[in-house]
Amino acid sequence: MADDLAIYEAIAAAVAEAREPDLSSFPPSQVRTALERVLRFPVPRRNFLAWLNGRVGQLSGGRVSIEERPPGDEPVPAVQAGPDSMPELPVRVVVEGEPFAEAAVVRAGGSVVQFPMRG
Repeated sequence: MADDLAIYEAIAAAVAEAREPDLSSFPPSQVRTALERVLRFPVPRRNFLAWLNGRVGQLSGGRVSIEERPPGDEPVPAVQAGPDSMPELPVRVVVEGEPFAEAAVVRAGGSVVQFPMRG
């Protein structure tokens, strides 16, 4: 679990800078397990979102915050979730002074943080 926090910290630091995290120092299975632990079910998911938002705010000096995107607010068509799909958390990255929030997705696998509008 201590390594989970290191993974979450790397994700928060990346989101605070609006970039994808470098998690190459962690085995992919460890990253997937750590994120499944917090994204699969509603209560840990809500707690992770609150922690991530607070940590992103701290790391950015209060300039960046995140909020969960409501269902149906996808910048690109969503993939239908199946029983083996990886859990994900669609968010908006809000930067102080910017007119629009940027869509991002935190996933338990593959590219852990993606910014779909960047292509």
